[in-house]
Amino acid sequence: MNYKLLFEKPENISKDCPFLPADADHEMYLSAIIEDINSIDGILNVKRLTDGRVVVATDGMNKDVFLEKLKPLLSNHFCYLRLPLKNIEVLQTS
Repeated sequence: MNYKLLFEKPENISKDCPFLPADADHEMYLSAIIEDINSIDGILNVKRLTDGRVVVATDGMNKDVFLEKLKPLLSNHFCYLRLPLKNIEVLQTS
């Protein structure tokens, strides 16, 4: 299965993330998480689209497994990027 992801910038500070990342650093954080996703076993390709979305091609990984494998990366990048469930789209493959 393939997935289309749209990462969001955090909007609120909290005790876990006491500062908001600078807008100028967004590209750096997005590139870092794309690189991390690409290193997951079962990921075939990760591509960033011009609209900022990220397309992830897998070896047929179902959504539950994909989300489980993403969890540690999302935790590591939590103060810089967020991925709400509504921003994860399953793409039909032919």
